[in-house]
Amino acid sequence: MSLTSFLDMPDVMAKVKPLRPKLARKITQPLKVEPRSNHYSLVGTAFDYLLRFELQRQSPHALSEEWIAEYVPDMLWQETHTVTDKDGIILGDVGAHGFDLLKHVAPEFYMPPKEVGERARRSVAEAKAAVAEYVKNKTPTHTAQTDLAAHAIRLAKLDPVFRAGRLDPRFDQADAEDVQDLIEMLAIVPFNELLHPKLMLLNPNFQETSQLVGGGDTDLITGDLLVDFKATKTGEMRVSDLDQLLGYFLLARKQRQVDSAFPPINRLGLYFCRHGYLWSLPASVWTDRSEFLEIEQWFFKRATETFSTVGVRKK
Repeated sequence: MSLTSFLDMPDVMAKVKPLRPKLARKITQPLKVEPRSNHYSLVGTAFDYLLRFELQRQSPHALSEEWIAEYVPDMLWQETHTVTDKDGIILGDVGAHGFDLLKHVAPEFYMPPKEVGERARRSVAEAKAAVAEYVKNKTPTHTAQTDLAAHAIRLAKLDPVFRAGRLDPRFDQADAEDVQDLIEMLAIVPFNELLHPKLMLLNPNFQETSQLVGGGDTDLITGDLLVDFKATKTGEMRVSDLDQLLGYFLLARKQRQVDSAFPPINRLGLYFCRHGYLWSLPASVWTDRSEFLEIEQWFFKRATETFSTVGVRKK
């Protein structure tokens, strides 16, 4: 369970509904990049990776959290596993173990867990090396961007292991049409609206406050603006998108109360990746409402009740 699943709970949805901004939900910008395949979720996740890599290249001061894909190889296969007690004292090691996530696929696609883990580990290592080289490149070529886009696809194929325990049997392959889709979306990004000269957090979570809702992370904090990337071809804000922005804002406010170094969030936005359009609104749209503080207090009380008995995951 996570922030998004928490917000989908009927009583939570009903509670935050009064705070939904009364505004036009369609954007005026036309669709500029049509999907080249039906791999909508995969390409969306991959573009999250690719855009953050490009923002990191253009802003050396940007800080990046670990990728979700980095956690996956050890989930798939470990040669040994160290067991500790509640105080962190090492009790010993257990033998090699892993998850056989491909046991139900067609025989020609099957790989044993050890091989899956090794391939996933190689995909992550190669992506990290490629990103490290790319961010030092002042003028990356089309070939360099295409290569990086392919790495982003492979990383995105690992994310569902962490989020849902699912693995694409072609997880270490990237289709050319999906790579081209990413390159075309990258070409229309309004970087002047997403870059900040001092503060940029890539894929930030809300540290200990995230745990209050089972985990939560967004795509970008740039200055006082929090942005979530959307690769939908539909140019409109869904109710769930607005509720998610509110959830991120509440987490950001809570974390700043815990840690004054966490940046204040005064604006929130959605970046429509296929339209090249950044939509944003001031946080005062929520905070100026008379019921805001009561709903905020209820939100965290309900989260504490819900997540005290469930595991923790990101987003």
